[in-house]
Amino acid sequence: MVINFLSLRGKTAELAVCLDNHQPDLVIGTESWLDDSISNAEIVPPNYNVVRKDRQGDVGPEGHGGVFIAYKADLIAAHRLDLDADAEIVWIQLELVGSKTVLVGAFYRHPSSKGDILDQLNSSLSKIDMSKSPNIWLAGDFNLAGVNWATQSTLPLCPKPGLCRQLINIANDYGLEQIVTKPTRRENILDLFFTNNSTLVEKNTVVPGISDHDGIPSVTINIKPKVNKSKPRKVFLYHKANQDQIKSDLTQLSQDFESMDVDQQTVDQLWSDFCDSINETMDKNIPSKFVSGSKISPWINGRIKRRLKQKQRAYNHANKTENPDDWDRFRSLRREVSKETRQVYRKYIRGVCIQGNKKFWSFIKSLRNDSTGIPALKDESNIWLQTIKKKQNCYVRNLSQFSHMRTWTIYLTLTHLVSQKCLKLISK
Repeated sequence: MVINFLSLRGKTAELAVCLDNHQPDLVIGTESWLDDSISNAEIVPPNYNVVRKDRQGDVGPEGHGGVFIAYKADLIAAHRLDLDADAEIVWIQLELVGSKTVLVGAFYRHPSSKGDILDQLNSSLSKIDMSKSPNIWLAGDFNLAGVNWATQSTLPLCPKPGLCRQLINIANDYGLEQIVTKPTRRENILDLFFTNNSTLVEKNTVVPGISDHDGIPSVTINIKPKVNKSKPRKVFLYHKANQDQIKSDLTQLSQDFESMDVDQQTVDQLWSDFCDSINETMDKNIPSKFVSGSKISPWINGRIKRRLKQKQRAYNHANKTENPDDWDRFRSLRREVSKETRQVYRKYIRGVCIQGNKKFWSFIKSLRNDSTGIPALKDESNIWLQTIKKKQNCYVRNLSQFSHMRTWTIYLTLTHLVSQKCLKLISK
C-alpha cells in the first residue's frame, strides 16, 4: 500500500484501522510529518516494524514531508543505508524464498521541488548493484500529474512537462514500469508504484484514502518472502512461585560455583552451566503457560468495520460515476468515519487509563518501546545476515578474539550475580 498521510501525527487510529482491514505486508508512507520526538511504536501497531526518514527542518512547512516503510514484523528485512541520497527516500531489502531479493523504496517529492530532487532519485537508483538482478519496487508521492504512463508521454496540459519527462527517462534507464492507473488525488495520479518485474503483479487496485488523497494504491505481488516463524511465548507465573525453594536452589548454586575449579573450564562452559542451573530452577519452581499473540487493535469494533464498508462502497460508486456530487458524498463520509474512528480509539484509551490494571501498563509499555532485536548485519564477506542464528554466529566470531581472557573474571561475576543480586531480588 502507498499512503500519503498529510501528517500521521493525528491519524494513527485511522492507520491502525486501515492495517486491520487490509492486512498489507508493506506500507509505503509519505508526508508523515514526524520527528525524533515520536517513536515508531507510537505510529504503527506492534506487529509492524518501521524504517523511516523524517524531514529535517523547523516546525511548519519546512518540517513537513518525511517517508517511511512499515513492514510485517515477521518479514526478514534490512535497512539499506548505502542507497540513501539527499532527498526524501528510504530503502529496505526483503529476502525471498527461492528467489532474488527485493529492494523496496519510499520516495516523496514536494510540489515545489525542482529537478535536483529527481537527480537525487537517480543517484540513489544508480547505487543498486544491477548485476545481481534484484526486484525493485519504488513507490511514493511524486506530485507529477499529467503523464500518460501507458504511452510514457506527457499530456497536452501537463503542468510540469520537463520534470515529467525527467521522471519518465529515469524509469526507462532502470527498466521500471509504473503500474498505478487510477487517480489518487482528485483526477490526478500522484501516488506511483514502479517495478522492474510487472509480470509478478497479480492485482492492482486503489482503495479509499485517509487524507486529502482520495485513493491508496494497493498492489498484490506474487512472491513468497522469507519469514521468522513466531512460536508461542512461555510466560512464568511469578505470583505462584515457590520462593523458599528458589532461594535454596540459588544458595546451593552459589556454593557450587565457589567450590568449582574454574581453571579447568572455559568461559562458555561456565556461562552454559550457570544458565542451565537458573533455567532448571525456574522450570521446577515457577509455574508457566504458553501464550500466542493477542489481538493487535482490540478497540476496533463492529461499527467501525461497517462504516469502513460504507466508505468503500461510496468510493467505488464515485469512482464509477465520476460525478462531482458522488465524490463530495464520499469525502464527507470519509471525514465522518475518521472522526468516529478517533472517538472510539480515545474512548478505549480513557477506559484503559481509568481501570489502571494490567491493560493500562501493557498499553503504556507498547508506546514506550520500539521493536527490539539484532539488526541486519553483514559478515566478513559483505553478505547480509538475516536470521537470528547467523547474526549470533557473527557476533561470536568477532568476539572470539577475547577468548584468551582468564575465566576468573567471569567466575567472580557469576558468583556475585548468584549470591548477591539474585538472592536480593528473590527476597523482595
